[in-house]
Amino acid sequence: MKRFNVLMMMLFVLSGLLVITAAVNAETAGTAKGEAVIIDAEANTLTVKASVKDAAEGTTREIIFVINEETAILKSGGRIALADVQPGDRVIVNWKLDGEDRLALSIGVDHVEPAA
Repeated sequence: MKRFNVLMMMLFVLSGLLVITAAVNAETAGTAKGEAVIIDAEANTLTVKASVKDAAEGTTREIIFVINEETAILKSGGRIALADVQPGDRVIVNWKLDGEDRLALSIGVDHVEPAA
């Protein structure tokens, strides 16, 4: 019986560690889909208004991504500069944590024409 209790306690602790590890890993990289809001070519940042996963429909937040020389910014299959991204463009950002910053690995851009 003692062996069973020890085994159950070990399984409980291990399952807790797995949950914590999964939560940490979920925050270290990801993909954000949304609308370009602020493009700062001097600071090499892109702010995206993105939908919040697992929240009420229509819930968004602004996320700031750091751009570096290795970030691939693509539009219509070709590379473009950060300065070519316009507010309102739809973007998909693949990112990873780099210290406390969300570093953009790649950005797909789809230009949206303003409504007439």
